[in-house]
Amino acid sequence: MHTLSWTAPPSIRLSVCGTFLAVAVACRLFSLFSVPAAGASGEESGPARLNGIRGESVTFSPVVPTGTRVINIAWNAKTTIAIVEPGKQASPQVIDQRYRGRLRVPDGGYSLQITDLSQEDTGTYTAQISIAGTTDPIIQRFALHVYSKSRRTKVTDSVRTVNGTCNVTLNCTLQGGGEDVTYTWNQPAESSPVSGGASILISHRLGSGVSPVTCTARNPVSNSSKLIFPQKVCEGNILQLIMHYLLTGKIHLLCKGPVQALCRS
Repeated sequence: MHTLSWTAPPSIRLSVCGTFLAVAVACRLFSLFSVPAAGASGEESGPARLNGIRGESVTFSPVVPTGTRVINIAWNAKTTIAIVEPGKQASPQVIDQRYRGRLRVPDGGYSLQITDLSQEDTGTYTAQISIAGTTDPIIQRFALHVYSKSRRTKVTDSVRTVNGTCNVTLNCTLQGGGEDVTYTWNQPAESSPVSGGASILISHRLGSGVSPVTCTARNPVSNSSKLIFPQKVCEGNILQLIMHYLLTGKIHLLCKGPVQALCRS
């Protein structure tokens, strides 16, 4: 058996190598410059988050590529709520009656404004943009979260006194704040928060001083703070205990109970 071998001349080898190199470079350039732009026809971009305040308004502003002629925009939530025809009307064609009287096109163009927001308006809104020259619409989504603007923080307390130590549990709430509420507790002497939850436990010996604490409650559209004096909370609890022992005729047991440390002082 004979094995045939053939070696290409240098000129042919250079030509073949040059061809492969050119193809590789061309493919690389194509991969770099052929990435479709966000919001291109037929594509669906991720939802843009918007925070709204109950009773106020919010505006959805879709991005339309330059040079694109928009025929209309169909706005959808759980159902189709309105159709906007840019340049033809100042107000949209309202489909969902829940939005009647609450929809506007503020710039006469592509944006849609919802007024008098309520908690029920929370949800995902989709703009289906029909453009001339193609049957594939541009799809853009908006995630709307509606919050109440609360200015009242409420703090409740629970007190337990054991062997002369007062243990105060404070619980902070933002009334009407809804979801996404965060809480921080601060003391004047501390440069950083002493707690990051809704509740905090403070313990101190009866008769000794303790710094006041401030609870700050926040949601995405508002915040509120309340200053609490744990020492006064403890003193109020001690007075209640004294009244209890007096009214039940067990005052002789007072110094054997939770305030025995005070009796020794």
